Amino acid sequence: MKTSSKTFSRGSGEQTFCLSSSQKVFPSASGQLFLTLAVFFIPLFVWLIFAERAEAATAVPPGTAQPFNISNKFDFSGRTKINATLRVEGEKAKFFIDDDYWFSQDALRQQEILRQTLRLAEEFDTRIYPTETAFWGSENTPGIDNDPKVVVLLANLIDTAGGYFDTAHEFSISKFPESNEKDMVYINVRALRTEKKIFGFLTHEFQHLIALNQKYFLRRTNEDIWLNELRSEYSISLLGYNDVYLDSNFKRRLPTFLDQPSDSLTEWANQGADYAQVDFFGEYLVDHYGSNLLKQSLWSSLDGAASLNQALRDSHYNLDFGDIFLRWSVANAVNDILLGTDYGYFREGLRQELHVPATRTVSGLSENFVLSMTEAFKDWQAKWIWISGISPGSKNVLKLNLSGAKEDFFRAAAVIFYQDGRREVKFFDLSRPGPDDLFFNFNQGLEKVILIPVKMEKIRDFTDQEPLSDLVMTM
Repeated sequence: MKTSSKTFSRGSGEQTFCLSSSQKVFPSASGQLFLTLAVFFIPLFVWLIFAERAEAATAVPPGTAQPFNISNKFDFSGRTKINATLRVEGEKAKFFIDDDYWFSQDALRQQEILRQTLRLAEEFDTRIYPTETAFWGSENTPGIDNDPKVVVLLANLIDTAGGYFDTAHEFSISKFPESNEKDMVYINVRALRTEKKIFGFLTHEFQHLIALNQKYFLRRTNEDIWLNELRSEYSISLLGYNDVYLDSNFKRRLPTFLDQPSDSLTEWANQGADYAQVDFFGEYLVDHYGSNLLKQSLWSSLDGAASLNQALRDSHYNLDFGDIFLRWSVANAVNDILLGTDYGYFREGLRQELHVPATRTVSGLSENFVLSMTEAFKDWQAKWIWISGISPGSKNVLKLNLSGAKEDFFRAAAVIFYQDGRREVKFFDLSRPGPDDLFFNFNQGLEKVILIPVKMEKIRDFTDQEPLSDLVMTM
């Protein structure tokens, strides 16, 4: 049986991240379990006052508290079991609120929590559920609990957890003793205070519920975590919650992305940098090649990069995942659609603010001078080597050799800047037969070169700790 890490949305003040956590397994054709987190918590008392808020979503008289298993990694008090009571019921979901949290609040806060939950239920009924199911397809319904309504458990989660989805609950307790045997997601109840964030958390986690059905139950196929999380993050844009850039996930995650731009796209280590990677790659992919690629890849019997390659072929693009990754890497460095539409973002805020820094700067090269340096790469990890300040001589040709044990799995892009203001982009594939050396002629008025090597060996079954491979660059 394979393992796949749990994933969870983690929010902390204005810096909201979606991250993943520890590993778990579920029985499948190849044995993988998907898990993501999302959290809600809501007080319980005064329901009648708000019953008119929505026709579909209504506060209900509190019934008998029900027991739920919960992950002690994400529960605020480290609990493994809680009691929760159904407080609001909509057309598409039932909203249970953590009893311990509810009874810890005064009557005024309980009223506010109930009002906020009614608003969330209304949003789920009228926008989140119909939009996501129309685009991605349906969740497994009526599911293991034989109830067509999704269970949303608003629990008191840790400060850094916005919510989570645990695949175990979609299976019987005979397979997973901790299963609640419900089609459910967890959302942090304290996130109710910020409406846009709570909408985004529920949107993100609901996509995971859909993906489990579309990918595993219907097609008996597992999914790499990075792509599953990318679809959940794109769902937030699909619903329009990222439309205002200054109040978007992109704006909040940009500092993390610029601080760690070389984080591997496909390695999933449950860090904010992982979510920043899938956010910006997903934005670039959809802007340039359309959202249908993500939908088609979800409906594919393949997984990970292979499913995207199939979607690209079906959409008659003469490009593969590696081609797009290199173009995205160039866009992160220059971000200027005047160089070519492939080499920039379309969202105005990102066009202005996203320019990744150099990984390494090389300057002062002169005639007959040889410089050798080594960089370690994981798969699908871009690095930006800036070469400038080259002293003129009689030859004026920069020869660059890339070598290493895994050199055949490397491809590279080079952005060439000329002194007269011209720029061009070239691509190199070291796996193809031919000279290993790359040549840049400074007699043509070259000013600088940004070299972007990328290792593209592995395309599926990524873990939270991928191996490094050295690439020796001799100039």
